[in-house]
Amino acid sequence: METSGIVNTKICDIGPGNDNLFLQGIIVRTQEAKIIRMKRDNNERCVWSFTLRDSPQDLINVSAWGTPMFIQEIASKWKINDIVDLLNVKVVIRRISNNDDQYQPSVRSSFSITFNEGQSDIRPASSNVDDLVLLSSIPTKSVDSYLIISDIHSNGEKLKKQYVNVLAALQRVGATKQFRSKDGRSVVCKDLTLIDETYETITVTLWNEDLIHFSQTWTQQNTVLFLADVRVEWSDFRKAITLATTGKTVITENPSTTKAESLRNFLTAQPLQGTGKLDQIINKYTDLSVINSVMSCEKIISKGRSGTNSNEFTAVVYALLNFFDIDGPESFIATKCMRCQWKVDPSMELCLNANCQSVGGDLAPLFDQVYDIRVTLTDHTGSLVNCRLNNEAAVRMIGCKASQFPAFSEIQKTSIKWKFLLKYCTAKVVVLPLSGKDTSIITVMSLDTVSLSQYSSLVPLY
Repeated sequence: METSGIVNTKICDIGPGNDNLFLQGIIVRTQEAKIIRMKRDNNERCVWSFTLRDSPQDLINVSAWGTPMFIQEIASKWKINDIVDLLNVKVVIRRISNNDDQYQPSVRSSFSITFNEGQSDIRPASSNVDDLVLLSSIPTKSVDSYLIISDIHSNGEKLKKQYVNVLAALQRVGATKQFRSKDGRSVVCKDLTLIDETYETITVTLWNEDLIHFSQTWTQQNTVLFLADVRVEWSDFRKAITLATTGKTVITENPSTTKAESLRNFLTAQPLQGTGKLDQIINKYTDLSVINSVMSCEKIISKGRSGTNSNEFTAVVYALLNFFDIDGPESFIATKCMRCQWKVDPSMELCLNANCQSVGGDLAPLFDQVYDIRVTLTDHTGSLVNCRLNNEAAVRMIGCKASQFPAFSEIQKTSIKWKFLLKYCTAKVVVLPLSGKDTSIITVMSLDTVSLSQYSSLVPLY
C-alpha cells in the first residue's frame, strides 16, 4: 500500500477531522473477532477490536472491519505485545456513554480508530520501536492503584461485579478448558492462582484466547502480573471470591515497578507457600502468655507501617469487636492440607504445593476444614480492619470445629455472633508488616469479652 501523504501521528495528538493517519504502537489487548450480518444487504461483515499504546499514558481502541476471511486472518496474526504500524486509518469521536466502553480497556483519548479492509493496512513496525518495547512492562493503570488479595476477600460482598487492579505473583497455572456456550459457540478459559505479600491466594479466570496464548510464557513461582480492570466475582463452584478477565482487562507481565520488584524479591526469599508460611509465623506463639505488650490500635498501625516483612511483633489490644459477620452469605470455612498448611480447592482433592510431602511422596493427602473469619477491632484511636481470626481462637469462641459449623441454623449463628459483636474485649494479636503498604497482616490469637469497667481501666490512652 502506498504510504505517501500519510501523517505520522501520536495518539495524544489525534483530533477531529484527522484522515489517512499513520499510527505506530504496541498492542496491549485484543478481542475476539465477531461476525455480524448487516441488515441493509444481509451480507456478513466481521469486526476485530484491539487496543494500541504509544506512551505510558496514551492508549486508543481500534475496530477493524472487513470480510470474515480478511479480519479473521489478521486477528490470528497479531497478538499482545506485537508492535505495529497502522496506515490509512480513520478517526471516530468516542461516545463516552457508549456501552462498548464496558467491553474495552479504559483509555484517556476522546477518539477511537476505524480500520477498513481495502483502505487501511497493518504491518510490523518499521522503525523506532525501542521505546514501545519498554511499554510492555509498564502497567496501564497507576502502579499504586491495586488492592491486596486479603482486602479483596474481606470486602468481596461489596466488590462483587466491580473492577479492581491487582499486583500478584503466579502461584499455579491451570489447564486450558474448552466447552460450548449456550448459543453454540466454542469457549475457552484458563484458571490461574495468584498470591501476594499477604500470603493470600485468589483464582483468576482468563476468558480470552489471546490472553491464554499470552500466558503460555508465564512460569509458576517466577512471573509477577499487574492486572488492570479485572472483575470480582463470586464462584458458586468454589464457594469463594474469584477474579475474571473481561474485555476491559489489560495484563502486564513482570512490570518494571518498585513494588513489583519488592514482591518478586519477597517471594524469592520465601517461596510461594500461601498461608502455610503465615501459619509458620503464628505457630511460634502457641504460648499466649508471651504476648503481653499492651498497644492501642493506632500504635499497632503506626508500628506496622514502619516495619518490614521479617519482623513480626505481638500486642494485647483492648477494643470493641466491630465486625464479626459469621451469619452472612459468604463462606467462612476453608480447606487446608494438613501436611503443609496450604489452602486447597476442596473440589480438586489434591494439594498443589510442589514441596508438600503428599505430592509425589509416600504420604497420602490429608485435608481438614478450618475457619476463615475476618474481624475488626476498634478503640478510641482507630480500627484494625480485616484481622484474621486464628482457627483455634474461632473454635473457642464459636464452640465447635469448622466442619460442624455449616450444620448450625441461621438463628444459632446469629446468637453466637451477638455474644461478641459490639462487646468490649481483650485480644492478643500477631502483626506481620508488609513492606511498602499501609496495612499489615494481623492475626487474632485469642479474644475474650471484658466488662466496661475492665476495659476503661486497661485501655491505653495513646
